[in-house]
Order: sequence, then C-alpha cells, then structure tokens
Amino acid sequence: MNPDRDDERLEAWLQQFEPRAPRPFPGKPRPQARRPAVAIAALAAMVLIAVSLLVWRSRVKHSGPQQATQQPAQAPAGDEISFAQLSRIARQEPEKLDSELDRLSAGLLPDPGGSKGVLNRLSRE
Repeated sequence: MNPDRDDERLEAWLQQFEPRAPRPFPGKPRPQARRPAVAIAALAAMVLIAVSLLVWRSRVKHSGPQQATQQPAQAPAGDEISFAQLSRIARQEPEKLDSELDRLSAGLLPDPGGSKGVLNRLSRE
C-alpha cells in the first residue's frame, strides 16, 4: 500500500461530487410562509394600540371639564418648577425646600382620604 496513491484516489473520488444547497425537510413550513403572519399580527397590534390611545385621549378630554369643577384648577407641576430649580432651592435655601415640596405634592399626589380615594372605597368593603 502506497499512502500517496491512496490519497490521490481519495481526492479523485471526492472530486466527483458537486456541492449543492440542501433541500428543506418535507412537512416543515418555510420561513417565508411565516413572515406574512408575523407582519399581520404586528400590524394588528399597532392598530389596536393606536385605537386604544385615541379612545383614551378622547375620554380624558371629555372627563377633563368634569374634574375641573370638582377640584381647583392648577397649572401642571411640571410648568411650575423643574428639577434644576428644586436643586437650586435645596442648595441655597434648604429651609424653603420642604414647603416647596409640600406645595407641589398637593397637586401631584392623589388624596387618599377624598371621596374618590382608595381608602374610602376600601372602608366601604
């Protein structure tokens, strides 16, 4: 046995084969067939989110005047003071910081003891 001759015969035999892309397995869905379903599901989710946001915004607009009659009208706290202003007050006038935070929290935080508060609803149960 000559190892060089065996190598040549093996190489000649291997050169007979042609490389080809493998076929897909039968019975499995092709990736292209699934893509439209995923795209349709994503589109449906986006439409659902958009419609939900529109309905929510219209309800907020319609309920806004009713709430304004029940509570005193206040400018949003974001318009009144910023974090930079709070930081400046904390550095320069620390004694004034607590009163400023109390004033802001009255407009931002819900009143738990109010007629629509969570504690009032729980006390009825």
